[in-house]
Amino acid sequence: MNLLTSYDRTRPRIAAVGMFDGVHAGHRHLLDVLCQAGDEMGLSPTVITFRNHPRKVVNPGSRVEMLSTLDDRLEMLSHAGIADCVVMDFNDGLRSMSARDFIVMLRDGYSVKAMVKGFNNRFGHERNLDMDDYIRIGREEGVEIICADEYRSVATPSVSSSTVRKLLHEHEVGKVAELLGRPYSIRGRVIHGKKLGRQLGFPTANIEPIGDSILVPGNGVYAAFATLSDGSRHRAILNIGHRPTVDGCDSPVNIEVHIIDYDGDLYGTEMRIEFMAFLRKEMRFSGLDELKAQLARDVEAANALLL
Repeated sequence: MNLLTSYDRTRPRIAAVGMFDGVHAGHRHLLDVLCQAGDEMGLSPTVITFRNHPRKVVNPGSRVEMLSTLDDRLEMLSHAGIADCVVMDFNDGLRSMSARDFIVMLRDGYSVKAMVKGFNNRFGHERNLDMDDYIRIGREEGVEIICADEYRSVATPSVSSSTVRKLLHEHEVGKVAELLGRPYSIRGRVIHGKKLGRQLGFPTANIEPIGDSILVPGNGVYAAFATLSDGSRHRAILNIGHRPTVDGCDSPVNIEVHIIDYDGDLYGTEMRIEFMAFLRKEMRFSGLDELKAQLARDVEAANALLL
């Protein structure tokens, strides 16, 4: 994928505009329409996306939990067939721009000849425009506007990034995998912890998530796959929570991963964690022996699931 700069705007393009956070099945349906229309019209499929979430500008101070980092988003867009991507900073200037001015900017600045619009996607400060209005404005400015139909899923009536976020907080990682077309994952850096897991016979790597406001699923224990910096992929159990048995219920949330049948120094390295199944809620045990016994059961359960 090419990231377009102000000096690289000459190829005729067909564009779709959006955050595309998580690049879920609904997004990929829109991208399929974009790529097919591009093939038919002889235009290069291009995505116009934003470095920061528009909600942070519309509602200053609000926190948006992201499903993917910008780098991961661009990689997934490339895998979906997108040739080029324009990454913009969403600011007050863009927020106040009319739909017509936005279309003209893409036409003149990035050689956009056509646009594919999602059924509920809006651009421009006007809130009362319907599809006919976008088509009319586009026709007047020499940009064809194509409407993509709504994607429907068996897993849920509505496929959206907000739905995915809600399901992740509810531990529904299986349903999320259906909506994303892949397991939800986060990248993290291994940092130093208390090393208590090693004393229990279950060494853990403490993970610090990479990415601004990346969403961490609801507290509890998960079966997971851990992909290390050398590319190797391992079965794992992952705990997210306060570690009430050793730290108390009011301690900060920790992310700890025990990589099954692995022993090595991972400090300072990065890994990707794929959430495969929710095993149980976080529990407080009477002591370390009871905790150790439960960890053994968690590993057994994960091994049965991660075939």
